[in-house]
Amino acid sequence: GADARRSLAWARMAMGQAESALALVEEALVVHRERRNVRGEADALAARGLTRSLRGERDGGHADLANAYALHAVSGDAVRREKVLEMATMLAG
Repeated sequence: GADARRSLAWARMAMGQAESALALVEEALVVHRERRNVRGEADALAARGLTRSLRGERDGGHADLANAYALHAVSGDAVRREKVLEMATMLAG
């Protein structure tokens, strides 16, 4: 459920459907938090952060990316942490 919503959100982002992507990622975020799925929550925050940033909501997007990075750091997921860093770097450039 939540992973599928998050994956569909990434696809919708790629298609330029930010509103639909945000709705899906918000649903996924709620489920991941309820289940205490730290990796899923961090991935959903990264998706939301990227989407919000691309919509011009830079402060909110940056905060989501920073929170995603922190959750990946706490869980020791270096690969996903680097992906979030790459997203932030791309948006800053």
